[in-house]
Amino acid sequence: MIKLVSKGGFDKTTNYLKKLKASQYGQIIEKYAKQGVEELSNATPVRTGLTAASWSYVIQNDTPGRWVIEFHNSNVNEYVNIALILDAGHATKSGSWVEGKHYIDPALEPIVQGLSKDLWEEVVRV
Repeated sequence: MIKLVSKGGFDKTTNYLKKLKASQYGQIIEKYAKQGVEELSNATPVRTGLTAASWSYVIQNDTPGRWVIEFHNSNVNEYVNIALILDAGHATKSGSWVEGKHYIDPALEPIVQGLSKDLWEEVVRV
């Protein structure tokens, strides 16, 4: 026969879970998603301004405890995302190579750093 005996209560656990539920994760993520769009827009090479103005974001929280920020650029020409070829480089119809500007990762680096810092502070606060 197995017998389980418990002393005390679950007050600490219950209080922690209540604080966790009331945490500001969503607001922090939204703040940095907006900042990410702004930074990407500012960093995008400008000829017409269309690519820079075409940045947006989507926040997904489809799995408990898992958040995803997706940055999108809607400027597409002949099935080619212009923001990506500006970043990575591309071949031309004549066969020459246009070097990329490599602007996406540097633009998002401070966003990722700030997001990590603020989320960690929120975890510690809870």
